[in-house]
Amino acid sequence: MATGHEHTVKAFDDDIAQLRALISQMGGLAEQAIANAILALQRDDAETAAREFRTVIALGPVDRAAAYTDLAESLFKGGKRAEAKKQTLAALEIAPNYERAQDLLLKIVGGGDR
Repeated sequence: MATGHEHTVKAFDDDIAQLRALISQMGGLAEQAIANAILALQRDDAETAAREFRTVIALGPVDRAAAYTDLAESLFKGGKRAEAKKQTLAALEIAPNYERAQDLLLKIVGGGDR
């Protein structure tokens, strides 16, 4: 017969296994969304790329600044300057010294290419 302690440990192990499975699934979803976004950009389909990058952000990526910058670049490519600027600023709030976002912001506001 299992003791209360053994039951708690088993329940904890089961919870950890479920969390690992969910994290793995989310990682796979993020990888697929990034792949879809890259393919969309190669086809000059900025709208689909933006949708896929929004999915990546919703999944909680480790590098949120890069994810927001990816979204901003796709929006900028699609001619949505105001929304691109908003997402670029979101990236810079997370990582103020993120050079790729800084460069993109300069492009968006017409400051040129550095």
